[in-house]
Amino acid sequence: MYSRVRHAIRDWKSKANVGEPPARPYKLCTILEILFKQQTFSILTWNHIEREKSIMLTALYDGNCVVCRSTCGAMRALDWRKRIKFVDLHEGAGWRERYPDLSHEHVMREIHVIDGQRRVYAGFEGTRRMLREAPLGFPLWLLLRLPGMDALGARVYRYIARRRYRINTLLGVELTDCDDDSCGMLR
Repeated sequence: MYSRVRHAIRDWKSKANVGEPPARPYKLCTILEILFKQQTFSILTWNHIEREKSIMLTALYDGNCVVCRSTCGAMRALDWRKRIKFVDLHEGAGWRERYPDLSHEHVMREIHVIDGQRRVYAGFEGTRRMLREAPLGFPLWLLLRLPGMDALGARVYRYIARRRYRINTLLGVELTDCDDDSCGMLR
């Protein structure tokens, strides 16, 4: 193991001294991955990021909700790799055809995030999954993985989600796109 590390360091230093950029800019991460050989550490390596480039998340959110829109706006700012696609539930029914197993009532209650393997993360779990995928959200994701955050985060999320239309009215935002009374269940 140590000979592979020494070889990788020597190779990296020789290319750095010549003035030529190393062939693999993540060589140091590769060295650390060899040293630690832990799956949890490989989350932080460039190799892991390159392996999972194909993963794309789809977030289904309530576009009438100010809290939901601001959350999606913040996630767009954190996601500079553009790996999260945001779909407003009120802009067409294309999401129903793509995800027929999700009911409109459940999706209206909380955000639903679907990954490349069609796993569904709802509510706090969905928000946390988006933070994991966004490069700038990764530190917050680590914080939300601390013991006790599952219960606390889910409780706070549900509290806000149930009262989000009241928050809209407190902020002075009128709901104009609720013709089918889909928003009425949350008031």
